[in-house]
Amino acid sequence: MLRRTLAFVAFVALVAAVSALVYFNPTDIGFRYAPDASVTLPLGLLMLAAAIAGMVVMFLLMLLREGRHAVHEWRVQRGIRSAERTASLRAEARHLSLAGDFARARTLFSKVMKMKDPDIADLIDYANTHALEGNAREAKRVLEHGQKDFGNDPLLLFELGKVARAVGDNAAATSALERALAVYPRSARLLTTLRDALMDTGAWERAAEIQERILQLKPNDETERNRLWGARYEAATRMAPAERMAALKAITVAQPDFAPAALERARTAVLTGDERRRVRILEKAIRQRPRGALFDELEQACTDDPTRVAKAYAKSVEGFPRLDGLRARAARYLIQIGRSQEADALLRAAPSEDTRGILSAARGLLMEAQSQLGGGRASPRRSAIELHLWRCEACKNPAEKWAPRCPRCGAWGLVDDL
Repeated sequence: MLRRTLAFVAFVALVAAVSALVYFNPTDIGFRYAPDASVTLPLGLLMLAAAIAGMVVMFLLMLLREGRHAVHEWRVQRGIRSAERTASLRAEARHLSLAGDFARARTLFSKVMKMKDPDIADLIDYANTHALEGNAREAKRVLEHGQKDFGNDPLLLFELGKVARAVGDNAAATSALERALAVYPRSARLLTTLRDALMDTGAWERAAEIQERILQLKPNDETERNRLWGARYEAATRMAPAERMAALKAITVAQPDFAPAALERARTAVLTGDERRRVRILEKAIRQRPRGALFDELEQACTDDPTRVAKAYAKSVEGFPRLDGLRARAARYLIQIGRSQEADALLRAAPSEDTRGILSAARGLLMEAQSQLGGGRASPRRSAIELHLWRCEACKNPAEKWAPRCPRCGAWGLVDDL
């Protein structure tokens, strides 16, 4: 009500002001609006016309401004409604995908991608419906086609790399992951996936380079450190003998207790005809950390010199007295070369309890040997006991024989029987 009253008062004042102007300025004034055209009106009317023209211009400007605001508001509301519908369709599509109805999920994802500008997440979800359905090749085709719209988007390339690995196309997987890594060079997830793809293809040198970058991100992770030595070891085994010896030596210098490198280095020395070097390499590696595979190799290398092997066993037992497996191995070898009394003394001197039963197996072997030497019957329990109990130190998985890499967890150099 107050606004209307004020507007009425302002209107009355304006009419009074215009009337006063016309009354006090009755003289006609010429107004030229073209070179040869003019109009003659009282000064008050001209002033009134100028005021009305200004008001019309201001009204048009305000009308334009309000019109733009109204159009903008309409567009915002339309966008909100579209986004709400898109979100609803996307959520329903994901629920269908989770429920296993991949065909209907793809239909909804297709509608989502047509309703607005393409979104990388929707394309990936669409492709994953094929992958989850077991059709990884079609998922790969969809993602490759999506590169026309999204280019080298890291998320798309990462998914493409995973799908390519699923279909066995490791070359395409490696290419996609390398391009993604160029955008995000410190992504641990990209680095790990690329490393695994390179290992699958046997590209061990490149895998070792990637593993070094992973280790920079996780400097205290012993599992990642083990993978680095493993990748370097695998790369070295594929080199020519001379280069292989140098690469393996670098590994044993940096990681003295990495048995696969020392063992492969000793075997490579045989290829070069240097048997003495083979034995020295094995003895040095055993001093660093006794391993069953190293002793097996040393026994084969010193078939004509069993005393040297026995000395190696004795020094190792002295340095690692609580390794029951080592003590049992040493006793077995002494029995094998006919030194049963020394084996008996070695077993009696065991400082720890026999938690694995391996010392009991060695004692059974000793009793069997003594019975045979004395003309008695062999101990029947020995036939049911196996001295070589290979297992992985990381995952505790038993193994039939020594291997440089655990077939279950993939750790290098941790399969042992000591």
